[in-house]
Amino acid sequence: EENREVVSAVLPLLCEIGKTLSAEDHSRHVAPALLPLFTMNDRAVRMQLLQRVDEVVMHMSEATVNGQVFEPLLTGFADTAKVLRELTLKSMLCLADKLNERNLNDKLVRALARLQADPEPSIRTNTTIFYGRIAAKLKDSNRIRTIVPAFLKALKDPFPHARLAGIRATGSCKSYFDAPLITTKILPTVCQLLLDPFGPVREAALECVQKLLEVVQVRAGEMAVEEAERNRLAKEAAEKEARENPRPVGDASGAAGGVGGDGPASAMPSR
Repeated sequence: EENREVVSAVLPLLCEIGKTLSAEDHSRHVAPALLPLFTMNDRAVRMQLLQRVDEVVMHMSEATVNGQVFEPLLTGFADTAKVLRELTLKSMLCLADKLNERNLNDKLVRALARLQADPEPSIRTNTTIFYGRIAAKLKDSNRIRTIVPAFLKALKDPFPHARLAGIRATGSCKSYFDAPLITTKILPTVCQLLLDPFGPVREAALECVQKLLEVVQVRAGEMAVEEAERNRLAKEAAEKEARENPRPVGDASGAAGGVGGDGPASAMPSR
């Protein structure tokens, strides 16, 4: 209880002071007082930290965030208190830009996958929104295999707002999807939501389908150009082959013999 009162009184003051300092002064004077708070096993302290995490990590280096902040915060995803799991998720948006590749593409992604099965519908919804917001930060080789299964799972969520979040996240990430992926995996699921019982889901699904079809139409246009080019090259190759290797023509004298002379065609029936 005493710790809570101290933190409640000191944390806002430290954050306000930290805003006015340079990164160097912050790491020297403020960070040493803040960092131990992340490892305190007190929900009230944790909640206050999470509510101000953007101010807390503002001047912290990437090394400090990855080494001393991320891991303690990550444990909040497993907290039995719904509010702490949700606050932890929101706080990770503030950390995402400073996370190293392993923490972002491995540890955080695995934690998000577990959150998609959270019993709280609002947490599942916000997890999908989070996926959409960090998609651009994910490693290229890891992006599709991370966000597509997450979005497809959200599109089948029993909670309508989770499905809505899945549709909107899918539409916002269309630039990462190629036409085959859209036509074989994404569109079949999105199209089912065109008749969703929840009106906003139907409307968003229609808009999303139209966005995805734009990608497909562009690729179809490219395929038409490629096909025309293949046909042109095939025609040129055939014409070249005909010029270089002309087909033999029938013998001229044989053809003449068929008209006159002793050939069968010249014989006339006698009367």
